[in-house]
Amino acid sequence: MHHQTVGIFWIFNSNDLAFGIIGLSNTLYINTAIIGTEGLFAYGWRYPFFVATIIVVVGVTMKYLSEEIPIYKSYTYKKEVLDSPIIRAFKKAWKQILIILIIQIGQAAVW
Repeated sequence: MHHQTVGIFWIFNSNDLAFGIIGLSNTLYINTAIIGTEGLFAYGWRYPFFVATIIVVVGVTMKYLSEEIPIYKSYTYKKEVLDSPIIRAFKKAWKQILIILIIQIGQAAVW
């Protein structure tokens, strides 16, 4: 898989809560429509767990098939370990981290 297409998979990462709520609502609606309320309480509550298992398998497969970014490959090839990667990240990209934090706080405020 080309390294530019890996970013497409991570689009869903920031919206995982929204996708989870939509998936939950759709699963409950479909279960109730097919097996009724009594069936949902009797055995239908297990179906969302089966769906979640499938989603986890797809996610692990996507992670396994996607390649690591080139800079990570170079560090692992050279066996270089950063002293404090978090501190280095904040020193080099504090503006981007702050922007992402504000966006995530704004997104969480909606829920």
